[in-house]
Amino acid sequence: MPETYGYASRVRKLGGAILVVLAIAGCGGPQASSAASASPTSSASDSPSASTSPTPGGSPVAAVPDPKLTCTTLPVPRDPLLLMRGSISGLYVLDVADPLHPAQACQLLNVTSGRFISATKIEFWYSTFVGTADLQTGSLNWSRAWVDPPIEVVFSADGSSWAYRQADASGVSTHLVVGGTDQLLVTRRAIGGNLGPVTGPVDQLAFSASGQYLLTYTLFASAGEQPNFVVFAMDGSTVFKSTIAKMGTWDRAGNRLYFLAATTVGGVAGTAKSLDPGGQPVVRSPKLSSYFWPSLSPDGRTLVFNTYGAQAFSHPWKLDIASRAKTLLSSATSTEPVFIAPDVVWSNEGIPCACGQSGTSAPDGRVIAHNLKTGVNSVVLEIASLTPSKSPTEDIVDVWFG
Repeated sequence: MPETYGYASRVRKLGGAILVVLAIAGCGGPQASSAASASPTSSASDSPSASTSPTPGGSPVAAVPDPKLTCTTLPVPRDPLLLMRGSISGLYVLDVADPLHPAQACQLLNVTSGRFISATKIEFWYSTFVGTADLQTGSLNWSRAWVDPPIEVVFSADGSSWAYRQADASGVSTHLVVGGTDQLLVTRRAIGGNLGPVTGPVDQLAFSASGQYLLTYTLFASAGEQPNFVVFAMDGSTVFKSTIAKMGTWDRAGNRLYFLAATTVGGVAGTAKSLDPGGQPVVRSPKLSSYFWPSLSPDGRTLVFNTYGAQAFSHPWKLDIASRAKTLLSSATSTEPVFIAPDVVWSNEGIPCACGQSGTSAPDGRVIAHNLKTGVNSVVLEIASLTPSKSPTEDIVDVWFG
């Protein structure tokens, strides 16, 4: 099963102050408008609008290289796989059956992002195009979906629906495309501000495992807009919204959503809760002094997340959802934990620094593998050859758990 990353969709920033220049913190890019709908208004809108998607037309866009797929080996059935950005202009497919020695299986070049829709197929987007890559046959198919490039696109688990964001001078709008119909869900005005240490994710766009619901989350919302945490149904109606909910994580099956119910707006202290659309939120943790960068295990039983410890260093913790018991996963300073296998978590090693507004530690480019069965923590040495990033787990776009 895939890990649904708006994580193709979540903007990860840590270890540096951020200047927020759009309503979606961390998002930027060219102006974009979709040919799949009538021209959306740039003013704030809480009510979705819909139109049937015509064939994209309009002004030509700059030529971009075609996607290219190369595989040195076929993915092994039932092995966990990562879809990951790195030092190439595109995405790696990594086999992480051995979590300490990730093996490159394929490269999907000249694409922006994507997700697994099966163990051998990837739905992807780049520029104004949406396509599918078949790792087994090596075939690539793509077609134009927009007039101008969006700034962010995510797909449902089967790739049949997608959501995207587009930007102009007035702000950022979020759209949902289901059955060829494009709906404008919400438009947020551009805002600005100088932030200190950022605990994320600060931006999420992610479908539930069933594809029946879409989570949209941004760090800020202007007065008069929808709250910054909203769950939409596929008809564009709002099923849940909150000003204190943040950092959502969908279950691997069905429609259960986990999130932090913060004590204060903008805070990271509070309790972890779950929501089944149509019901009321359920408390799933004791009170937490801080909670950020959550990741859910494939079986839906364990949440891992970061918490600030002594001297404001971040450490990974795990929460047993059934018992509500929390346990320190590692005393090492690290950030952005991600499940990459049923019992293995990767996180970015951190080192102390005089970082000013950015905090007391910064990632150093090394990845720590936390084995939840054995309790052993090990360094993943090969990761440096795949990405120059100081926060390699930030580059993980999607996970297929086999």
